[in-house]
Amino acid sequence: MSTYNEETKELSSAIDSILQQSYTDFEFIIIIDNPNNKNLLSTVEKYAEMDNRIHIISNKKNMGLAASLNIGLQEANGELIARMDADDISAKDRFERQIAHFLNHPSTDILSTNCFYIDEDGKLIGKKSEIPTTKEAIEKILPIGSSIIHPSVMGKKVAFLKMKGYRKLETAEDYDLWLRMLSAGIIIRSLPDYLLYYRIRKNSMTKSNVYRQIMTDIFIREDYKKRIKDKSDVFSEKKYKKFITNNKQKQKFNYYYERFTLGVEKIQKNKFSLTGYGDVLSSLLMNKLVRYMFKMLLSYKVMVKKACGE
Repeated sequence: MSTYNEETKELSSAIDSILQQSYTDFEFIIIIDNPNNKNLLSTVEKYAEMDNRIHIISNKKNMGLAASLNIGLQEANGELIARMDADDISAKDRFERQIAHFLNHPSTDILSTNCFYIDEDGKLIGKKSEIPTTKEAIEKILPIGSSIIHPSVMGKKVAFLKMKGYRKLETAEDYDLWLRMLSAGIIIRSLPDYLLYYRIRKNSMTKSNVYRQIMTDIFIREDYKKRIKDKSDVFSEKKYKKFITNNKQKQKFNYYYERFTLGVEKIQKNKFSLTGYGDVLSSLLMNKLVRYMFKMLLSYKVMVKKACGE
């Protein structure tokens, strides 16, 4: 677990959910990635005094999620590594069920689960729809979109280290890792069980974040295709930065993305809203990134429904 700026209440709930697991034989590595936030360190230290399974690593400076998780991967002593976010909650039997899967299916390298959704107050607000669980379905769907819920993942340490951990991206470090694992023949499966409570925040995705997310997803997918075609990895952080930096394109996308979302809201309120359909259609016609986003999302949903037998 890496923690940066979570509320004390959220962090405590996350830590409690791990310490109260029905499977008890584990070490709990917590990386403090904000050395200036004394509340984080104080909270974690209090837990460490009560439970010697906790191992605290405090970064000397903010390093970001990818770098922090890589430190944890190197420090971990177990054969299996479980991921957890500092504002989510794990079901009490999460570890027990995941470990049982690894014992019964030793070929599995990475194992995700399904999740419930909670709001900022911890109130249950819904659940994720059915996800593909088999190796074959995940291999087919993953290049289109990810059903792997990062903070629910448990995996073999050798699989993480084989890929040299996470790469430094502005977002979607986990999606990049799963696609690299896929191209390396690492076996990914999911449990259908709802073993994580995933926190949803209001306004968590600004227009700038959406643009960054889409451009990063495009880069990751193109990188995957090149890796499959050329049998080599030519990833460059410099090339990635250049790819996602296009202010003119960003401004145009922001305008049409806002128009698209407003149109969807109008249709949700009134399915006969002509202005709503007009906004959606014009955004799809006028902006290739909005069109790409819509196409990939639609393809992903169709493939998931087919894989889940709906």
